[in-house]
Amino acid sequence: MARQILTEAQRTREAERDHAWYQANKERKSETGRAWYRANKERRLEKGRAWNELNRERKAGMSLKRKYNITLQDKMRLLEEQGGVCAVCGSGEPGYTNGWHTDHIQGTKFVRGILCRGCNTHIGGLGDDTVGLLQAALYVARGERKMRGLQEVGALVPQDRDAPVADRAQRQEAFGWVEGVPGPSTE
Repeated sequence: MARQILTEAQRTREAERDHAWYQANKERKSETGRAWYRANKERRLEKGRAWNELNRERKAGMSLKRKYNITLQDKMRLLEEQGGVCAVCGSGEPGYTNGWHTDHIQGTKFVRGILCRGCNTHIGGLGDDTVGLLQAALYVARGERKMRGLQEVGALVPQDRDAPVADRAQRQEAFGWVEGVPGPSTE
């Protein structure tokens, strides 16, 4: 059967008619759709699994574009620039079945680098708080110092700045940071 070519006026009338029918039969149409959805649950799931399997790379690329505004090629280039290893610990293994994590500043699409699962989990668990990360590093260093029975851990931290401070502003001041901007002050 040949497809009929419609004029603009005919297309407009058809669209208006279809819209009016849908408005008049919205509940019936919705119930029909829900019934089909329930009756074909396994079929839908299998079709979705098959699509996901065939389009794994495409799906990953779409997710990267939506979340961080980068392509899969951009992510692979970043990993290559890092020498094919985690930007934090230097591990060559992603530690995750889905591969490397794209580390970004929370609430933005700014990508900092590519991380292994462990590093991404730890940084995320500390809320991307630079001072919190330093406090965690000091905590680990204090534990090592206690274990070894040493009095100080090199030049990592002066004795008066060794105790944990609960308030973020106090922690920043204790580390010599200026107005909450990461980086040491120039005293």
